[in-house]
Amino acid sequence: MKTEAIIFPEPNVVDYGPVEVADPEPGDVVVRTTHTVLSTGTDTRTLRGGQSPEFPLVPGYSSVGVVEEALGETGSVREGDLVFAGAPKALIGITKCWGAQVRHCVKPASGVQRLDERRPPEEYAFLKVVGIALHGVRRSLSLPGDRVVVIGQGLIGQLHARIQAARGCRVVASDILPWRLERSVAGGVERAVNAREEDVEAAVRQMWPDGAQVAVEASARQEGLDLCAELLRERRWNSDDRMPVLVIQASFMGRIELNCRTLFGKEYLLLNTRDTDPRDHEGAARMIGAGALDVSDLITLRARPRDAARAFEEMLEHPERHFTCVFDW
Repeated sequence: MKTEAIIFPEPNVVDYGPVEVADPEPGDVVVRTTHTVLSTGTDTRTLRGGQSPEFPLVPGYSSVGVVEEALGETGSVREGDLVFAGAPKALIGITKCWGAQVRHCVKPASGVQRLDERRPPEEYAFLKVVGIALHGVRRSLSLPGDRVVVIGQGLIGQLHARIQAARGCRVVASDILPWRLERSVAGGVERAVNAREEDVEAAVRQMWPDGAQVAVEASARQEGLDLCAELLRERRWNSDDRMPVLVIQASFMGRIELNCRTLFGKEYLLLNTRDTDPRDHEGAARMIGAGALDVSDLITLRARPRDAARAFEEMLEHPERHFTCVFDW
């Protein structure tokens, strides 16, 4: 089946053109894409060649569309449904680095998620990245009222902080860009700390002398990981006290280091986040649909897919003013 896609023909080159997706089979649906989200971390890393060595490729893992065709038994999924589709089951003759940046997606009906229409489709296109953040929140074992610090307020860190706040946690967010921190406060965090202007540890200790129950590393920097460990409270000796938790929400592409003195002294749980579980997708859809999580202000650039080269150029040249780009298909 022929369609069009955003293509990376080689590292650091963005194009738009024809591709072929696998033909639909009984049990499959054909989804006409309406909106996709550019993941500023994964997609730009893929563009540079840091995710897959096999070019040309089609990137992307977050897409929403309308079911144009349903073949055979497709359960509750019907033609005309708005669904989160993600990536197609297969592309022909080109690498699928997830591959969601396509005009038509063919995949089993069991692999798409039906959506209500309480919110605009472009907001539901965030379902995957919201699910990634929600997975990190669930891994944090946080409870309402817990003190949570999030280091890094890019797209995933921003979403993690907002979800923790929506769950009733007290959240401090840190970043080096003032406009990101303004969005963090608007999204519900209690305190935003500009790491270029303030000592983050001192600011957190001023609020919470004993430290935080949860610290989240979302900047993909060793310094951020070290800071998270220092900001955690110490677990009381000879007690049934809860363990503090350090969540790695960022994608580190190499080795990390831990200070064994801090690790032993605080006896914190170190938890990595990989991707999502089905319940994260379901939870993300509920939060977005109910308006419990506002993602509309995270769209800082909009573009047509045929203008993807200019959109990526803008995102790469000006990371100081963009969370993400939504492509309107």
